[in-house]
Amino acid sequence: MLAQLRGHWNGMVFGWLRSEQRERRRKTALDRKHLEARSRRFLKNFLNADETRKPQFYRAVEAATEQCYPADALLSPELNDAQIAEAKVRKVQARKSLVP
Repeated sequence: MLAQLRGHWNGMVFGWLRSEQRERRRKTALDRKHLEARSRRFLKNFLNADETRKPQFYRAVEAATEQCYPADALLSPELNDAQIAEAKVRKVQARKSLVP
């Protein structure tokens, strides 16, 4: 009886993990499926934008790029204090400008 319960419990836990993995794979596949069309649309809109709208595109690319690097990369030992402060200010300003 105890072995059956343990097996049932393991099945529930691992089944739950598998469902999360399945959902993550589904989202990844969906993103890959639409990535080219989204990228193409973004670039076309950028090329058609006037000079007043282009900074919005630059901020969007910068925000996406920031997510590709770990947060600790900002605190590199090669940077001096002034460079670190400037980078942090730019990051805060970029986030504020993305908020509507």
